[in-house]
Amino acid sequence: RARNGSVERLTPDSDLQSRLIGHDGELLIDSQYHQVDAGDWFILCSHGLFDVIDESGLAQVAVASNPKDACEHLVASANSRGAEADLSVAVIHADAQD
Repeated sequence: RARNGSVERLTPDSDLQSRLIGHDGELLIDSQYHQVDAGDWFILCSHGLFDVIDESGLAQVAVASNPKDACEHLVASANSRGAEADLSVAVIHADAQD
C-alpha cells in the first residue's frame, strides 16, 4: 500500500500464484483486514513484476498515474528490465467518499 508518500508491504512473500493454480487440488485462502483511507493506492502483483521492480518503484508509478495506466507502465517496465516470469498486476486507488 502506498499512503502519504510511504510504502508498506501488507503481505508476506509467498508462492500465492502456485496455490491459486492449485497444484494439489485444494484452494487455500488467506485473508487480512486493513484500514483503507481515501487516497490509498494498492498494488497487487506477481513475482514476475516484483522481481524486477522494487516496492518504491511500484509505488512511484502507481501514485503518478491512474490505475489502468499504472498497470500498463509497470508491465512494460518489467518487460524492458528482462522479466522472466509471468507478469500480473492490479492497481487500486481508493477515492474519497462524498
